Amino acid sequence: MVIESLDLYNSNNRSTNETIQLFSNKTELIEKPKSFADSLPKLLENNLFDKMILQLRKWMNVFNITNAVDNIVYWNSYTILRLAFKILFKWKAYGSLNFPEFGPVLLISNHQSVLDPFLIAAGIPREIRWMSKIENFEMPIFKSILSFYGTFSVNRTENPSLAIDKAIEILEKGDCVGMFPSGTRSPDPDVNIPFKTGAARIVLRGKVPYVPACILGSHYVLPKNSINLKFKPVEIRIGEPVWHDEIWNRNYTEYDIKLIRDEMYNKVNELMTAEIDPVRKIIITENAKQVNYKKIADKYDLSIS
Repeated sequence: MVIESLDLYNSNNRSTNETIQLFSNKTELIEKPKSFADSLPKLLENNLFDKMILQLRKWMNVFNITNAVDNIVYWNSYTILRLAFKILFKWKAYGSLNFPEFGPVLLISNHQSVLDPFLIAAGIPREIRWMSKIENFEMPIFKSILSFYGTFSVNRTENPSLAIDKAIEILEKGDCVGMFPSGTRSPDPDVNIPFKTGAARIVLRGKVPYVPACILGSHYVLPKNSINLKFKPVEIRIGEPVWHDEIWNRNYTEYDIKLIRDEMYNKVNELMTAEIDPVRKIIITENAKQVNYKKIADKYDLSIS
């Protein structure tokens, strides 16, 4: 009798456990309601803006008006952006007149934020075609915005030399190319990541001058790996163009490439630590101070006899 009771108990217990397990399995099949954050990537991937811009650019190519439309968008948008930057970030630009009015030129700068290309270009009186990592052309909405600004991609892992070829092709047309020789954003606003040799190779292969520039403050506006936009002051400084005729007229070596790379790095750092004349609104670097002192010394013979 006792044995029969135990068998009955075990049978009922197994039945109960099976029911619980079956109920548990069914509840797992019921999908939990997705939050907006979970749905956002899918929504962005299938957004209407990218689809509209893609179709628009196809029709622009059909009617051969792509360059004209891009030019209109570029200059009109920067007129608006410049005003917006001044209001939002107390944006200031120094040395804009240093930039060559015509001819091919490479613009180089330090890199602190994803907004840097727009903040820097707003202070340049010519259209800048930026070199950008290929990942930016995979970002929803942002990739469509880039399409109007002549930005071209560089694949940093597979074949970065193709980006150098593209940059030289643009420069040969007499246009301007902008790039960040460090290749990535610096996590420290006061320290630059060492430059790679790509910019130096472009200058030597293309036989073009380069203009050093720097941006200050954008790290605090939108730092790396952050989406928290802050309204902090931003300053752009544009240095004087640098030519290397003596190297262009001969076969350059790897030593020359590294020499110019280091020179670029030093000139950008020099701009970052330079002083601003509050009256004349000009950039005063340590090198400029020494040159100015030498001119005065030569003119007035300040040597002590």
